[in-house]
Amino acid sequence: MALSGSSLEESARAMLPPGAYDFNAAGSGEELSRDEAADAWRSYRFLPRVLRDVSRVDSGIELLGERLNSPVRAAPTAFHAMAHPEGDIATAQGVGDAGQLRILSSRATSPVEGAGPWWFQVYVLRDREITARQVQRVVAAGARALVLTVDAPYVAAKPRVTRPLPLPREAHAPAVGVDTRTADWEALGADAVLIGRPIRWALAVRGRAGVRSLLDSYRTELAEAMALVGARSPEEIGFDLLAPGNGHPAR
Repeated sequence: MALSGSSLEESARAMLPPGAYDFNAAGSGEELSRDEAADAWRSYRFLPRVLRDVSRVDSGIELLGERLNSPVRAAPTAFHAMAHPEGDIATAQGVGDAGQLRILSSRATSPVEGAGPWWFQVYVLRDREITARQVQRVVAAGARALVLTVDAPYVAAKPRVTRPLPLPREAHAPAVGVDTRTADWEALGADAVLIGRPIRWALAVRGRAGVRSLLDSYRTELAEAMALVGARSPEEIGFDLLAPGNGHPAR
């Protein structure tokens, strides 16, 4: 059975200890922007092309030299061992089963060398030597690309998250430190979309199989949405297909 929809988070919440759930679910401060983001995406509407041959739809893309079967990817989020005993390894396996490559977080709870084909998410730290050593290590271990985080100059407070984090004792802490409208994101100019919380919910509910099922469902839903709007490939998804809730094209 495929995993998707808002019920996935509720299933994960019922299975996770409160501290682990709050770490996964919490936003910063009063969490206003987290809740508003979902409403903002839901406000968009499609302006489909008609009388187009969509008998064959291909959601695959080329990205940084890799052929991917979908632009929907698992985001590099921290401490997957709080969602499932097998942590990042189960996530990496589920991503691979779905025909994708994992983007490993620099705050993963398992050794990077054990993650299979992967890209690596990196922070540029004040101490550039630490960053350089980390990059050298992951490149030597087989990372195929680096994914730079640029929106975290400061770690904002999350009142719901308690310290210390409820990490399993066996987790390897690093030495340094929602139904998604994918076609909307592509129409606004994104080449690919990274999914964070839903991956963690799927991991909590069904482990490796849950991650694969969720990514498979996103790929299927994207292909269906593409056919309905008259796009045969992601390259044909553009601003002319999107209206911000008022019936007029986005641009």
